[in-house]
Parts: sequence; structure tokens; C-alpha cells
Amino acid sequence: MSHLARILRYSLRMTVTPKTEDIMSEKKRDSSVRTTKIKVLLKIVMLSLLAAALTATIGCELWSPGLGPKIDLAPPVVTIASHVNNDTGSGNVVLFGTVTDDTSVTDISLWIETEEMIPVIDDNTWRIEITTDHHIDGTNQVRILVTDEAKRTAEASVFLNFCNSVPVSPAN
Repeated sequence: MSHLARILRYSLRMTVTPKTEDIMSEKKRDSSVRTTKIKVLLKIVMLSLLAAALTATIGCELWSPGLGPKIDLAPPVVTIASHVNNDTGSGNVVLFGTVTDDTSVTDISLWIETEEMIPVIDDNTWRIEITTDHHIDGTNQVRILVTDEAKRTAEASVFLNFCNSVPVSPAN
């Protein structure tokens, strides 16, 4: 190889190599910038999705357990606490008991045989005052019926003896 060919080859190597390195370096720089832009864009998208999710759930009781309002799963429970079967009453008699439900009671009624009355509820206690002289002497069935939001019902009953007549004293 001639001296001129060597010089030419050396100069070509010198001119091509830096340009190739510059091109490679520029590609790496572009790739790095592109990767950084993609990472920033992904962070913006993730933060936007998080903000949208939080905004959508603010009205849904986000920090309470469950997925929304409580669902009525169980029937109500009602008791008669004031009397047991075969108790006797006359005049004005106060009946009371308890009523509970996992959500709320929507209806309550008390029946003495075929007559319906509406007791008063205070917290989980129901109460009603009845007058026995409006009912027949003897055994009367008293039923308390409750209904909850899901239209489930419960009932408690007791048989009471009403005594409205004045006892007759034996003749001397």
C-alpha cells in the first residue's frame, strides 16, 4: 500500500469515526429524552386517573366499610317485656317491649284480638296503654307486629286475662 493510500485511509477513518460517534451519541441522547418524556407522561396519566377515581368516590362514603348504604339483611326482632302468658289485667294496662332491626323499623302495630292500635316507639322500646273494659272479659290474644325497610316482619304475642267485672261478694 502506498503512502498516499495510508494517509487517505487514516483521514477517512478520522472523519467517519467522529461522525458515527456523534450520531450514536445523539441517538442515545434522543432515546434518553424520549424515555424521560414517556415517564413524565405516564406519571401525569396515573395522577389524573387517581384524581378522577377520588373525585368519583367522594360521594360514596369512601371511608366507611362496604360499598354504600347498609343493606337490610335480617328481619326485625320484637319482644313483649311487660307481661307473660296468662297475666291478668283490668282497667288501664301498660304494655311495653323492645324492637330492633339491622337498619330500621318502618311499621309497628299492636292487635288485641281484631282491634289494631299503634304503640309509641322511643329508641328501641315500644309502649302502649290499653283500657281493658273495651275488650271482653277472659283471655285475649295481644300481638305486636313490626316491619322493616325490606318488608320483613316479626311478631310476638301473649295471652292476657282481662277482668272488667266487679267481683260479687257472697251473701251472708
